[in-house]
Amino acid sequence: MNKENKTITSAAMGVLIVIIVSKIVGFVESAMLAAYFGTSVEVDMFYLANTIVNNFVFTIFSCLAVVGLTMYNTARKDDAENGNRFISALLCSMLPFSFIVIAVIFIISPYISSLMASNYTDKEVDLLTFYIRELSVAAIFYVITTIFTCVLNAHKKFIPGALMGCVQNLTLIVFIVFLSDQIGVNAVVIGFWAAYLIQTAVLYICVRRVLKFRRFSYSKDINIKKLFLLILPLLLGEAVGEINALVDQYLATKQGVGYVSGLSYSGTLNDVVSALFMQTTTIVLLSFFSALVIEKRYDEMINELKKIIKYISLMVIPISIVTIFCADHLVSFVFERGKFNSESVFVTSQALIGYAIGFVPRIVMVVAKRPFFAIENTRIPMAIGMIAITINISLTILLSGFWGILGITVATSISHMVSCFLYFNRISSVFENVSWKDCYVFFTKVGIAAIISAILTCAVLYIKIGSHFYVLVVATVVCFCTYLGVLHMLKLTELKTLTLKIKNKISK
Repeated sequence: MNKENKTITSAAMGVLIVIIVSKIVGFVESAMLAAYFGTSVEVDMFYLANTIVNNFVFTIFSCLAVVGLTMYNTARKDDAENGNRFISALLCSMLPFSFIVIAVIFIISPYISSLMASNYTDKEVDLLTFYIRELSVAAIFYVITTIFTCVLNAHKKFIPGALMGCVQNLTLIVFIVFLSDQIGVNAVVIGFWAAYLIQTAVLYICVRRVLKFRRFSYSKDINIKKLFLLILPLLLGEAVGEINALVDQYLATKQGVGYVSGLSYSGTLNDVVSALFMQTTTIVLLSFFSALVIEKRYDEMINELKKIIKYISLMVIPISIVTIFCADHLVSFVFERGKFNSESVFVTSQALIGYAIGFVPRIVMVVAKRPFFAIENTRIPMAIGMIAITINISLTILLSGFWGILGITVATSISHMVSCFLYFNRISSVFENVSWKDCYVFFTKVGIAAIISAILTCAVLYIKIGSHFYVLVVATVVCFCTYLGVLHMLKLTELKTLTLKIKNKISK
C-alpha cells in the first residue's frame, strides 16, 4: 500500500469525483423516468420488480464481493499466481450458480407477485411477474462485473468500478428517449440488460491488465467450504436488511396507486446523498482495511474508521437539514414535470423527509461494518442485521398507520440509528483499546451547530421567494454558512483538517 503511494483519503477523493458525475447523470435519468411515466401503475410494478430482484439476486453476489476481495488479497499476498487461480476458480463456481438463481426466480415469481401486489388486478400481477423474470437475467452479468470489480479494488484501481453507475444511467437515458413511446416502461428493463453488457465489456478490458485466467484446482486454489461459511452469515445479515425494503414496498401498496413509485423516487434522492459518501468510502475502505488486517495493524484501521465517520458526519449533517426542511421544493425542482404532478410531489417529499432523518446513520452503519468484513467476521453483521430488521418491521407497521408513507421511511431511519449503536458497541468489544471519547466531543460540537443552522433554515421558508430553485439555493447557503460559522467558533479540529485536505487535493 505504501509503495503505491495512496491513502484512504486520496483514493476516496478520486472516487468521489467519478461518483458525483455519475449521480448528476443519475439525476437526469430519474427525472426523465418521472417525466415520461410519472407515478403510474406500470412504474409501481417496475419498481416492485426491481426491488424484488435486487433483494433476491444482487444481495447474494454483493456478499460475494465482500468475501471475495478479502480472500483474493490473502491468496495473492505471497504469489500473484495464487490470486489468479483463485479468481478463475471463483468465476467458474459462481456463473453456474447464477443460472440456478435465475431458474428459481422464474419458478417462484408468480407467487411473489401475488403476495407483493395483492391490492392490484390479475393483469397487473402478471405484469409484475414479467418484469421480475426480465430483470433476473441481469444476474449473469452481475456475477461477472462483481468479481471483476473485486479484483480491480484489490489492486487499488477504484475508478472503473465507480464509473459503472454512470454507464448504466447513460444507457437507461438512451433507451427511455428512443424506446419509451414504443414499448413503455419495458424500455427501462431492456436498458438494464444493455447496461450490464457494456459494463461487463468495459470491466474486462480493465481487469485483463492485472488478472490472468489460469488453470485451477478446486481443492487447492479455492476453499469453497470456507467461502460459503463466510458468505452465509453475511448473506443472512444482508438479506434481513433487504427484507425491510420489501416490507416497505408492500406497505406502500396498501397506501394506494403511486405510493410505491413515490417511495422509489424518494429512494433515488436518498441514494444520491448516501451513495455519494457511502459508496465513495466503502469502495475504498474494505480494500485498505483488509490489507491492514493482513499486516495486523488494527489500531491504524480503527483510527482511519473514526476519521472517516467524523468527516462523513461533518459533511452530511447540513445536507440532511436542508433536505428535511426543503423536501417538497427539492422534489418539485427535480421531478415535477410531465406526468409527475403535485400529488406525486407530496407523496415523494413525505417519504424523502423520513429518509433524510437517517442520512448520517445509514452511511455510518455501512462504514462501521467494514472492520468486521476485513477480519472475516460475518457473524456480527448478521446478528445486528437481524436485530435491526425486527425493529424496522415493527416500527414500519406501527408508524405507517399514523403517518402513512412518512412513517415507513422514519422507521427505516430509526433502525439505522440502532444499528450504528450496536456496531460501535461490538467494535469496542472485538478490538482492543478502542476509545470513542474524541467522537463524543466531536458530535457535541456538531450537534450544537446543527440545531442553530436548522432553526435558521426553517426561518428561510417563511420568506417569500419565487421558484423552488431559489428557495433551495437560499436555504442551502444559510444552512451551510451558519453550520460552518458555528463550528469555526467552536474550534472544531476536524473542520480545519478536512479543509486543508480539500485545499491540498485541489492544488494538486
